[in-house]
Order: sequence, then structure tokens, then C-alpha cells
Amino acid sequence: MRWLIVLLVAACAAQPEPAAEEQRPAGPDALLPGSIGVLAADRAGGLVVAAVRQDGPAAAAGVRAGDVVLRYNGVRVSGLREFNRWVLDTPPGSMARIELLRDGERRVVEIPVRELDIVPRV
Repeated sequence: MRWLIVLLVAACAAQPEPAAEEQRPAGPDALLPGSIGVLAADRAGGLVVAAVRQDGPAAAAGVRAGDVVLRYNGVRVSGLREFNRWVLDTPPGSMARIELLRDGERRVVEIPVRELDIVPRV
């Protein structure tokens, strides 16, 4: 009987842990990526809103295609990759404060962050 227990413990200890990229949070406390419903692009004039999801929170807050994104939650935005990471890392249910430039005029909008919708729409 003792040998069986030792073998079971050894077998369990030998199982490799999943790689970090394979581990996914689960349950109600899981960290979910955030979304505000915009598609942005790097342009010569800075980071520009290329498209706004019509049923998304950014559209409801008044964000329009062509707006230049200057700051995200008070921090200057220098590129698309950085902006996307910040949005994804913002917890759903919180608010994002975005400073925009439209027609030479600065605007600040508060946008509720939603959970990223990863289901493709047809």
C-alpha cells in the first residue's frame, strides 16, 4: 500500500504545469480584457480613431472616426500598440478618460469599459 501511494505522488509531481500562455483565468474573479468599441490607427498626425462600433460605449460617449487620441486616463498616448494594451488592461466596469482632438479642439470623454467581445459577428 505504501508503494502505491508513493507512485501516485511521484506521478502527480511529474506532471508538467501548463505554460503561462495556456493558463486562463476562470470563474467570477477572472480578469477579462476591456474594450471601448474603437479601432484606432497610427497616422502622421498621431493615433487616429479609424472606426467606432455603433453599439459600443465610445459611440455613446460621442467619439467619432477621425478623432485624434491624445491621452488615455491622463497618460499621453504615443502609439497604437500602447493604446490597445491600455484598453485591454482596463477592467470591464470601470471608466476610461480619453482626451481627443477634433477640428483643432480638445475634448475629454468618459467611456465605460466593457468586456471585450471575442465572438465574431456575422
